Amino acid sequence: MEIDVPQIAPATVGLWDVVLFLGVLYHLPSPLEGLEAVASVATDCLIVETQTDLINHRTPALAYYPGNSLNADVTNFFGPNPAFVIEALRECKFTIFDTNIYGKRLTVHAWRNTKRRALGDAPEVHSRVAARPLWRRFASRAKRSLSRRSE
Repeated sequence: MEIDVPQIAPATVGLWDVVLFLGVLYHLPSPLEGLEAVASVATDCLIVETQTDLINHRTPALAYYPGNSLNADVTNFFGPNPAFVIEALRECKFTIFDTNIYGKRLTVHAWRNTKRRALGDAPEVHSRVAARPLWRRFASRAKRSLSRRSE
């Protein structure tokens, strides 16, 4: 289905256990409204991947990119910092967040509860953004698990 973000709602696309919102947020003139729209159709988990900026700024903030100042692309509007994404998702009733920053890209797995979250780690706080990709965390966890089984 091709649909504009503001049109996303349970009545138009239904409800989903997991919703992917990848590479869209920074293209929206109204990022909070976009997050609210996609969050309304996610029953358990919303995965947001976005350009990020102001990473070391602790309070929620958006960097504005006028014209084509980001990557010579006029459709790039905002670079949210991790605190903005987390707090905006809290407003959408998500309670647990797993975050990862890789370069200027932020990925957040936002959960409504722990019922289906099976990562095994304690949830991260937005001020403690993981420095390594999720696959590395899983790989090291798998190694530990295998070594315990062989003992």
